[in-house]
Amino acid sequence: MAELLDGNDVHICVNSTVTARIQEVHLLVLHCLCDAIDCILLGVEE
Repeated sequence: MAELLDGNDVHICVNSTVTARIQEVHLLVLHCLCDAIDCILLGVEE
C-alpha cells in the first residue's frame, strides 16, 4: 500500500482482522474528518 501513497496521503491502519471492525473505525475517522472540516470552513466550535 505504501507505494501507492503520495507525500500528502495518510494511511489509516486498523489493527484488526475483523472486516466489520476495520470498516467501523474507518467510518469513525471519516466522520471526525468531516466534522473538523465543517468547523474550519464554518467557524463552528462545539
